[in-house]
Amino acid sequence: MKKKILLVAGLTILLAGCSELPQQERKKQAEAEEFGLFVDKLAVLLKERKLEEKEKATEETSSSSQETTAASTDVSAEPVQEAADKSQYPYMVSLTDLATVGRFSTNGMNTPNNIDLSFITESNGVVTMSFNQPGSNIIMYTASYRQIPTKSIRVFSAGTNEIRTVSVNSEIILEYLASAYGGLDQGNLYVFTNSGGGLSLATPNYAGNAASGQEDVMLEYLP
Repeated sequence: MKKKILLVAGLTILLAGCSELPQQERKKQAEAEEFGLFVDKLAVLLKERKLEEKEKATEETSSSSQETTAASTDVSAEPVQEAADKSQYPYMVSLTDLATVGRFSTNGMNTPNNIDLSFITESNGVVTMSFNQPGSNIIMYTASYRQIPTKSIRVFSAGTNEIRTVSVNSEIILEYLASAYGGLDQGNLYVFTNSGGGLSLATPNYAGNAASGQEDVMLEYLP
């Protein structure tokens, strides 16, 4: 009789464990579908906004003088502008370089382990934060990308936690919480080229365990 009771109890525990896994998988699938729908909707909205801005710019150009129109269509102006940008923003990271990475990661505790950057247009996109812990929620923000005057920030170096100072020009601003779950403390992110020649992403210290005098030090994520 005792053997039967133990057998039934064992089967119950086994079945409970099996039922928990599909539930977690269903949750992840639902989150993935939710993210996909959100990105699709955002892409449509951004394309519409870009089309409106283009139409507005066309109207303004057509109403301007012939001299202004000729200057705005001068193809030689684009390389000059790019050179000016590099001169003005020596530490900038282009969206093309950013797109080749896409995901930045860290092994830190109580922080997002993966941060995905997806820019649908030249300056608007989505930042997705996820955790390696089973059952953790995915956090999504709409975001904008811009170049700023050179500024210095301090970061906890990835892998060593050594504090170092780096110069940045490329800023990512988290704008609206797009997921149904609570978000993290919002703050600007920065992308820069590290000493190894690769890209680094600097984020606020989401763990919140900074010592006195280190509240400004950011976390470094690597591809």
